[in-house]
Amino acid sequence: MSYLYNNPRPLMGEISNQAAVVFQAAADKRDITERIQIDKLTGAERAQYAIYGKATLDMSVVRIDRGDLVFQRGTSVAPRGSMINGAPPVSSYLNGTFTRVKNVPDYTGLSEEDKETRKNIYIANKVSESIRFLGVSLGSTVPNPDDPSDQKTQITVRAQGTMAIHHNGIANLQPGDTLLWKVPTDKDVDDAKHNGNFDRFGRNNLKRCLMTVPLRKESDTLDVIMQNKVNDIVNGYGTLPKFSNGAADEFATDFIELLCLMFQLGVKYKSTELPLESDAADDELEETNNNEILKFLKNQPKHILKCTHSFYKIMLDMERRKIGKVLSYAKPGEKVDILLC
Repeated sequence: MSYLYNNPRPLMGEISNQAAVVFQAAADKRDITERIQIDKLTGAERAQYAIYGKATLDMSVVRIDRGDLVFQRGTSVAPRGSMINGAPPVSSYLNGTFTRVKNVPDYTGLSEEDKETRKNIYIANKVSESIRFLGVSLGSTVPNPDDPSDQKTQITVRAQGTMAIHHNGIANLQPGDTLLWKVPTDKDVDDAKHNGNFDRFGRNNLKRCLMTVPLRKESDTLDVIMQNKVNDIVNGYGTLPKFSNGAADEFATDFIELLCLMFQLGVKYKSTELPLESDAADDELEETNNNEILKFLKNQPKHILKCTHSFYKIMLDMERRKIGKVLSYAKPGEKVDILLC
């Protein structure tokens, strides 16, 4: 693999002679204990949350390692920063991440395999909405919540500048790509392990981290959601909950609804072009068809605006998940030079 820069670098680190913006952060110890508490819930209480994977207190999982993508989560109303100047509390692992949900989807009518797939995507999407990406860790922590004497919670996080990170995605990267983060589903992890080195040597491979994906591959996600939405309609599952309850799913729903309305309008408009007799019945039919067309035309802007607004949400979501720009070529499992922005 070739780099745009010739100077040798450590396993995870900066590219020399480049300006950078860093800040001090602290390991989110409260988040660690909250995940354990939520994971112990059962029955109706547990059903109020979307929980990603299994929570753990394994220090090799919950610690922040050098080169990790760190993020904040809004799961607590109490201040969690205890460092000087209120260093923001951050995490880098996804195991046991949770978020409260109002309406849990009911996938009655689908096969067990489809249920698990859609549930997995639903949880990953909901957890993604609760995350705010902050930067890349330049150090490591030992946030032992059971032993205050065995703790190192403060780290330096790079928010802007150039550095090398581990590419744990599926697609190859090339200079100029816009790099996004993603909460991986079980299928994403299986595909990444099959196509490249998803795991990092010397680290606990049970630790789930944010996945790196190029912007140009996001269309694949929308393709899958759109195809599943069409399959639901064809198979008679049109009343099922949204596939992923995210921005892409909302756009797919609004787009198909608009497409159906436009098709229906086209059929009605075509019917007015058929040869008509001069009797009163035909005149009444023509007037009825014209009235229906006017009604659809009147309501059409509402559906068009709804569709464009949902597409704009997709753009906002991708901007929110932006890590930076890729500066070098990289295959899955390799280091990649990026410009954080």
